[in-house]
Amino acid sequence: MFCQVSIHHSGFQRAMLRKTPVQSLLCGIPKSGNTPIGTKVVVHPKDQFEQWLVDASNIFKKVDAGEMSMIDVGKMLYEKRGCVQCHSMTESQDGKKGPPFKGNFGKEVAIKGGTKVVVDENYLLESIKDPAAKVRDGYDNIMPNFNAQFREEREYIAVVEFIKSLNGVGSDLATPEATSSEGEPSDEPKPE
Repeated sequence: MFCQVSIHHSGFQRAMLRKTPVQSLLCGIPKSGNTPIGTKVVVHPKDQFEQWLVDASNIFKKVDAGEMSMIDVGKMLYEKRGCVQCHSMTESQDGKKGPPFKGNFGKEVAIKGGTKVVVDENYLLESIKDPAAKVRDGYDNIMPNFNAQFREEREYIAVVEFIKSLNGVGSDLATPEATSSEGEPSDEPKPE
């Protein structure tokens, strides 16, 4: 098997052609010393790589194993999906363009157009999925749609759980399957 491997390190670039599936490569000498840095490159056949990619990108693997909470995943998504750019984790806007995540949950807030809404799980889920649906009074409609970045429903729920945790609210989010189309709890039991 041949593989083109390109290594970039501190301005050093090297392209290598290798026949073996696993190869240790020297990718340069650090500026602070004379010891080469070893990099291990694993080359998988395409079908094995595709499976590895699926497994490696499963952010809920640790949640399912009980090693991480939905709140932890929500905070990670808050940081990695760009929420941190516009929403603060304090009760102050801290110079950001969107409403702060702390201090609003459970409160009634004004929406553009003169109506009001309670900031709850359903409002937060709707606002993440369709930011233009109910824009808070005093804020511009600048939040982009992140649906392409969120791959599964649990990602939205994790962000909501993170927001709730900032507000001292426990983790009892009704999943979309346990909520009727009007946003009211249904008689269906929540999935475990």
